[in-house]
Amino acid sequence: LSRKAFQKRQAKEHGYKGDLVQPILRWAEARAGHKILPPLKNLKAIKSTIYSGFTEEQIKQCWMDLEKDEYWSMKGFDFMTVFGQISKVKSKRPAHKKYL
Repeated sequence: LSRKAFQKRQAKEHGYKGDLVQPILRWAEARAGHKILPPLKNLKAIKSTIYSGFTEEQIKQCWMDLEKDEYWSMKGFDFMTVFGQISKVKSKRPAHKKYL
């Protein structure tokens, strides 16, 4: 096991999720058909969203919801928008009701 591989394993054991950031950006660029600019700002926004407790699936779902939204599809958005909107989008979804 190399030193770098050991460090990565240690980081993941302590909650590091930075390895998810690049794949999410590449996924969005593939959907959009172009580069998402500026990349550093967007990478930081993705990282902040992940460390705020949102999963990769929730981030992607928020992106897709923004694509469908008339306002955001006309105005344009990036991962800073996702970071700002994700909790609002999440709260609009109906909660699962428990029946007794």
